[in-house]
Amino acid sequence: MTPSYPVLPSDPGQAITTEGRVADVRGRAVLLLPFTAPVGRSRGVRYRTELDGGPPQTRVVISSDGRAILLDRAVASVASGTVLSVRLKPLAARGDLHLPRDLVEEAHDAALDLTGVPDHELALIITMLREASTPQIRQARKQHVLASLQPVSGEQT
Repeated sequence: MTPSYPVLPSDPGQAITTEGRVADVRGRAVLLLPFTAPVGRSRGVRYRTELDGGPPQTRVVISSDGRAILLDRAVASVASGTVLSVRLKPLAARGDLHLPRDLVEEAHDAALDLTGVPDHELALIITMLREASTPQIRQARKQHVLASLQPVSGEQT
């Protein structure tokens, strides 16, 4: 029977200190935490972590078969089975991305869908449009974005 673990707290500001065990998961050294993984918008929840007294870093705690694991390069050089102290402080979820109104309107007018674009790509698009030095550059960038949303010829919809 598989052991049952409590859910890793994910409320911002609720820091915890625990111990994790270095283990090999699918060929990668990870830190197994004694918790069930929290579920975020994508692959996990962001935490500010301090591994074995080291400097704080922002990491995503993800799920491996429901178990909370922490990916950290520092554990790659540690022997499997070693127990390390870890401090975890959940971070607030990132806010929704606010797409420029003109981009949304032009996409709608062209019957293009922005909902399937991953958040990291939307963030880059927003930055590219915001940092355009002239209206002409902004318009050209917007046209490239809209062109990339066009179905590939021969693609089934």
